[in-house]
Amino acid sequence: MKMGKKITTTIIIFLVVCMLSVSVFADGDILKRGSKGSEVKELQELLMEHGVFDYSKATGYFGKITEDSVKKFQRNYDLKADGIVGEQTWTMLRTATVVKDAVQNADDGAKKLSTTLLGTISKGMEGEEIKKIQERLHELGLYGYARITGYYGSITKDAVKDFQKAYGLKQDGVVGQQTMEKLFSTYKETSLIPGMKSDGVGELQKKLKELGYYSYSVDKDYGAKTREAVIYFQKAHELKSDGIAGTQTKQILYSSAAITEQDARRNLSTAYDDKVADEPDPDKMSDAGKSKAQQVIEIAKSKLGSRYVYATEGPNTFDCTGFTCYVFKKFDIALPRTAYDQGYEQYGVKITDPSKLEPGDLVFFNTNKTDGDLSDHAGIYLGNGDFIHANSGSAMSVVISNMNSQDFYKQAFSWGRRVLD
Repeated sequence: MKMGKKITTTIIIFLVVCMLSVSVFADGDILKRGSKGSEVKELQELLMEHGVFDYSKATGYFGKITEDSVKKFQRNYDLKADGIVGEQTWTMLRTATVVKDAVQNADDGAKKLSTTLLGTISKGMEGEEIKKIQERLHELGLYGYARITGYYGSITKDAVKDFQKAYGLKQDGVVGQQTMEKLFSTYKETSLIPGMKSDGVGELQKKLKELGYYSYSVDKDYGAKTREAVIYFQKAHELKSDGIAGTQTKQILYSSAAITEQDARRNLSTAYDDKVADEPDPDKMSDAGKSKAQQVIEIAKSKLGSRYVYATEGPNTFDCTGFTCYVFKKFDIALPRTAYDQGYEQYGVKITDPSKLEPGDLVFFNTNKTDGDLSDHAGIYLGNGDFIHANSGSAMSVVISNMNSQDFYKQAFSWGRRVLD
């Protein structure tokens, strides 16, 4: 570490100590509407540095403009927004200004410390920090407003929440330390992430489609289907399967090292050939007096742990509807192949009340709230809220989930279909 950075870090730590200690403060330092003099001028100059003083120069008179500016600053730093400059407001004004200047050339550790010191950034705030956040969100394709305003309103908050959702952070729309680090450090400008809408996403979809990993329209929208295709590509190339098209993923995708989906499916299926248990025989189960629903469930459960691989339908790897198609084909029932068609085509008996579901029914879920349809995912109902499905999430395999106890599936349930006699 360079000496200048060491000094900067030391200054920040010293300032933290100062903020936590008892400060020297005189009653005469309290400023409010009607106050005049050099201290008011100093106050206005500090407010200018923070980008909240809406006047062209420091006048030395504490009027309505100054009062409103003080309230903005107080809201930005979670102080009581009364427009009166007392001990806490003076301390934060002076300390925050010094820290902002100090961290310009600080190392990452000092910058993290300054974020902790200066607090979180949330709705209602204004200033240069907000502009930087909006510019970064715009680079990522998440901030869609026509201009960079420097004001943290609903549009900025929604963009932050979209970013947080993409990276598994708490979706509170508040830029705290963890969100700030990921926004400016962890993911570089070259990364394409879920939620983006840009020409870069369109190029990504086009290339994935050429290789066979993506079979939908090139709409420049990084939705669930694009993320699923990226995960499949990453899995096929032994990359970190996070659904984020970062530098390494894109380097391989656009190089001669990229293999086609057909080759990937062959490789992945072969890799799991000896890891799946033998399937039950429907004829033997029927002879044993088991119902059709019981037989369906036994065959489905024999595939537990089989890997999720996009666009495959067995015998050892599956995507969600590849799994349901495979199981029901054993009983001469041909289901539509895609989640949309399997959910929407008119066949069987549609069941909208989850309490009316029976073992062996198909169940459908709206797992992507942005694509306009309600059938993005499918599974087979087992009873008591349990269903078995090929999960493309963190499990990346055939698993059993519960639509009563797991809020995600409880809220995402759309309907079921009964296709067994």
